[in-house]
This record gives sequence, structure tokens and C-alpha cells, in this order.
Amino acid sequence: MKRFIILISILLVPISVLVLFITGVIKPKVVAPKRVTLTMWTTTDDPAVFTPILKKFQTIRPYISISIEKVTSDDYASMLKDAWARGKGPDIFELPASWLGQFANDFISPMPKTTNVYTYTTKKVLFRSETTIAKTAIPSVTVSKLQSDFAYVVGDDVVRNGNIYGLPLSIDTLVLYYNKDILRSNNIAEPPRTWSQLAAMAPRLSIADEQGKLLQSAIAIGRGSNVLHSPDIISLLMLQDGVNMNSDGKVLIDESKADDETNLGVNALTYYASFASPSKAVYSWNADQPKSLDAFMRGKTAMYIGYNYDRDIITTQSSINLGIAPMLHLQDDGKDAMFTAAGNPMQVNYGDYHVYTVFQRSAHSQEAWNFIQYMTKQADVASLYLAATRKVGALNSILAKQANDPEIGTQAQQAISARSWYHGTGATTAAQALSDMLDSVADGKASPLGALTLARKQIELTTITKK
Repeated sequence: MKRFIILISILLVPISVLVLFITGVIKPKVVAPKRVTLTMWTTTDDPAVFTPILKKFQTIRPYISISIEKVTSDDYASMLKDAWARGKGPDIFELPASWLGQFANDFISPMPKTTNVYTYTTKKVLFRSETTIAKTAIPSVTVSKLQSDFAYVVGDDVVRNGNIYGLPLSIDTLVLYYNKDILRSNNIAEPPRTWSQLAAMAPRLSIADEQGKLLQSAIAIGRGSNVLHSPDIISLLMLQDGVNMNSDGKVLIDESKADDETNLGVNALTYYASFASPSKAVYSWNADQPKSLDAFMRGKTAMYIGYNYDRDIITTQSSINLGIAPMLHLQDDGKDAMFTAAGNPMQVNYGDYHVYTVFQRSAHSQEAWNFIQYMTKQADVASLYLAATRKVGALNSILAKQANDPEIGTQAQQAISARSWYHGTGATTAAQALSDMLDSVADGKASPLGALTLARKQIELTTITKK
């Protein structure tokens, strides 16, 4: 009998252990990875808008903590470099896409082919929950996948030498803002859709006194320094006209020609500058005007070309009866002089957006790139950010849904056809060169061709082979 009891006891031991294991009293030993803390700098958003994304990310990678800080500076580039030099800079940082050339070689760690991270997975096992931790090599987004999933402009901007240097959450495009009351008081039912319609409408909207001083302008374009976004506006005009902006580091703004040998860059610049010429019927702007956005908010100009982020400034700081229309194009159907491979005209819009990227000497670049991809390339995750900010997405799948949104539908449709061009290693240098070009033509100090050539030479000092 005693031997029987001992035998039963021996048999019950593994059964008891199994029961304790199943019920969770005994748990399998899980070796947790070392904690990783990332610092991320954003320049445009309050850190709170990322909270839903961080909570979702924590469910699969709770060992990674991300501290997000909003920074503002008149010289953000220097602020970043100074912080890194002191060992206080961010692992992840937000950057205008046009600045990638300026930072890529010395400050950015390109996206690796895979990111090696730990993944936490919780599942039900009989009567208990079991969490497993596994180190996995997660494939990164490929260049071809990037080009198919994101708006066209992204693939054209963030890829250098076959590597990806940043990913965006949103894209902004230029739109036409207009003062409904000014248009209605001049018996104009709707804003122009084309640049030629704008030229025909401008004489009805610009008002000057007996001395020729502008009391009201049709639209705030024609110059550089006092027109917000003027480098982008003239870039858009040239792209729409079919100008090949640059190729392999060479800037072509003064060389692109139509089949009839017409200089396309000269055409675009001449049209733009005409709005600052008192001798032209479209005269609407001069050096004495205030900054274009200020003039528009004060009801001094009927139309203003700006980005979606200008809307909040206008609506919170002005009481004008605001209207928002699609950007102007060459043709009434919205097409321009850029053509597809099949020879069909395309619509061209101008994209301005920021990307998230990783510092070259970050101790945790694998985790940093994993997080950037997590929040940008998955529609359900990126949508959390877009819902909090009411911005236009960067993924084609999101843009297709936002196209019907009554508030941001116009910008979403435009983001699909957005373009930009490579600004070299000095985006601010390129922008200043274009702004100076516009002022020099408006002031009669240079011919359109001469101004284009000078701007080209200045920009080429910073351009390098992109691909």
C-alpha cells in the first residue's frame, strides 16, 4: 500500500506542475530585452497628436520608450547640429523633404534593409494569457513598394543612390485662397481655374488711386521677397509649363525649350513677373505691398496662393469670408504641359512636406527606423495622426479616402499629382536664389533669361548627383 501511495505521488507531480502551468500559477520564464529610449524632435505638431500611435506601438514593443519634443527655431538646422555636437540631439527628427540633400551625407542613417527588434506577442493558451518575446528581422519598405504605396512625389524626393532617407505622414500642396466678398462685389461668381482666366480677371480686381498706388490687388504674386511661398509658386509654374528643373545635379531652369524653341523657363517667369509690372493690365503687386499673407488677411488682396497650414492662420487671425479652390493650371480640365510616357498631359501640383528620419550616429537606429516605418507605412496607424491633425495623408490608400472629404478633399486630390525638384545640399540657398530672381525681374534689374541663368548658377553650387 505504501509503495502504491508513493507511485501515485510520483505520477501526480508532473500533473500538478502541468495544472499550475495551465492556470498560470507557474509562468514560463521570459527574458525581456534591455529598455531602449528614443528621442524624437518635431517642428510642426504638438507631441500629444502622437499619443495614440505610441500607445499602439507599445503593445508590440513595450521595451521601447519614445520621448517626443516640439522644437521651434529660426535656425533649426544649426539647432540640430549643435545638439548632436553636445550629445543631446534626437534619434528621430523631422525635416523638410527639400532639406534631405543638405543632411543626407553627414547626418542621416539611411533606412536599413531590415530592422532587428523584439516583438511582444500575447495569446490565449487554455485558461491563461501567454506573452512571448522574439527577436525578429523585419523587412523594411523597399524602393518599389515606397513608389507604389506613397504619393509620387515621395519616391522622387526621399530616394538617393537606392537608399531611403525619410518617410512622411502627410503631404501639403499649394491651393488658391480667395476672398468671397471681393469676388462677389465685382460680379465674379467663382475663382479662376487657369492662369489665363486669372490674367483676364485681374484687371477687374486691382484698384489703384490717382497716383498709381495699389489700394486693392487681384492676387499676391509678381515678386519674391514679399510673396510668401514665391519660390514654390514659380517652381510650380515652371513644372506646369514643362520645364525640366534639373537632372544629375545640373539645374535646367534656363535651358528647357518647347518644340518651337521657346524657352519654357522664360515663359513662366515672364508671366509671373507681369503681375508686378505697372505697364501690364494684370498689375497687382509691388515692393510697397506688405507680406502677401498679411495683405490677404486684411482684405487688401482678392487671392492668395498658399498651403493647407496657412488655413489655420487665416481663420484664427482674420474675419474675411474665406474661399478655397484648387490650384491654377494651364488647361480648364486641370491638365498641364507635363506629359506621361504615353504622351498624355498630366496635372501638376506642388508638394511641400516633412519627413521623419534617423540621426547617423544614433545608438538605436534599428529601433528608430522601425518606429518611423510603423507610424508611416501602415494606413491604420498613420490615420491616427491624420485624425488628430486634419492633415492630408501621404499614402495613396489614405488619399483615395480623403479625396471625398469636404474640408481637405481638394488637397488630397492634388497630393496624388504633387511634384517637387531636387534642391541640392542647400535648400535655403535655392529658395533665396529664386526669390532674388523674381525681385530682380520685377525691379527691371535683369531680363527673365538673365535672371534665370544667375539663379541657375547659384543653385548649382549646392546641387549634387541625386541618383
